[in-house]
Formats: sequence, structure tokens, C-alpha cells
Amino acid sequence: MTMFRRALLITGLIGGIGMATLPAHAQNACFTRDQAIENLKEKYGEEVTARGLSNDGKVMIELLTSTTGSWTLLMTHADGKTCMVSTGESWTAITAVKAAGPAV
Repeated sequence: MTMFRRALLITGLIGGIGMATLPAHAQNACFTRDQAIENLKEKYGEEVTARGLSNDGKVMIELLTSTTGSWTLLMTHADGKTCMVSTGESWTAITAVKAAGPAV
């Protein structure tokens, strides 16, 4: 893992996990969504391949992947701050196959 990616991960973990306990002036450990998406695309060739919204509609989770297998999980809060949740290598997309059942 590159130094830049580690720094983003640590920043995201501090920002995402510790947001509730950090004083207001220290809550700038995250990025804007546009900055995060642009940086990951430029540095790693990652693009958004999946996204989901929390039940309360206040958090969006996005998975970015690249053709080389790198991946990043981002969490965007309703206030627009985007934090890195996790990163990794060897991402493999799996296509769900519907099992054939008995005819009804």
C-alpha cells in the first residue's frame, strides 16, 4: 500500500469513526466527495462501481474499484463530508447466479 493511500485510510478512519468524539475544529479529517473521487481515479484508476444509502438517508456508502484489483470504500455524510472507510487489493466482482428451483 502506498504512503498516500495509507494516509488517506488513516485520515478516513479518524474522520469516519471518530467524528462523534472529535471537537468541531478537528472534524476536517475528511474530504469533499469530489476531491476523494477525483484523487482515487487519478492515482489508482478507481471508479464508483456500487453505492447504497443508509435507511435513515443520512449516509451513502460507495465502492470504488479498478481494473487492477484495487478498491476503496467511502462513506459520505449528509453534510457532504466523505471519509475513507477501508481500502484493499485483489477485488473480484462476483455475478450472482440465480439457483434453479422447482417449477411452481
